[in-house]
Amino acid sequence: MYMRLLTILVALTMSVNTMAQQEPAETIKKALTVVFQDIKPDRIEPSEIPGLYLVTMGAEVFYVSGDGKYLLRGDLIDLKNKNNLSEVQRGVARVDMIKKIKSDEYIEFAPEKTEHVIYVFTDITCAFCQKLQRDIELIKAKGIAVRYLAFPRDGINTPTAKNMESVWCADNRQNAFAAAMVGLGVTEATCKNPVNQHFELGQAMGVRGTPAIFTTDGRYLPGYLPPDELLSAIKNESK
Repeated sequence: MYMRLLTILVALTMSVNTMAQQEPAETIKKALTVVFQDIKPDRIEPSEIPGLYLVTMGAEVFYVSGDGKYLLRGDLIDLKNKNNLSEVQRGVARVDMIKKIKSDEYIEFAPEKTEHVIYVFTDITCAFCQKLQRDIELIKAKGIAVRYLAFPRDGINTPTAKNMESVWCADNRQNAFAAAMVGLGVTEATCKNPVNQHFELGQAMGVRGTPAIFTTDGRYLPGYLPPDELLSAIKNESK
């Protein structure tokens, strides 16, 4: 009898604890929905600060009080360890998104022996994107494979987006991309393509301009980097 009562008490305690943990998340979700309507958080969980909850949507990170009354946007820094906790969470989200990219969606330039892989959101009219592509043989020589994703800076349903769709629909994507990047023009082609999907993915990953480089561990390296600096950044040697 005693053991049965103890078991019931333990079960009730666990149930109460579970409800206590779930309640702030539900409160926060409802509060966000009332204000932002179509918002759908990917995660809501306790942050390192008691009473403050981490909320993620794609690679966007912000914090909300447990009662759903206050929202804080900005990076949470661990002063003792000199670590950007918000960026760590963004990296986790980016890794999940990168893993979902299929091999037939990107245009890859890879060395014979690949030691590092980067994903680059690019625009064929972007001068620094063109500069990065001009360095492609030097980049490959450092063991880096470049996987290009489309990010027409002016948005979808624009001439640039249409041209990038033609590149992705070409019989030889690599040749079409290389030609477009040196201004040789684009041969019009149509097919089912991932350009719009890439654009939306880039926005979710926090792309602010092109080229936007992402490492496989979720780090964001914004802007053009010369091959030597690119390798150091990939290896995180500049940290």
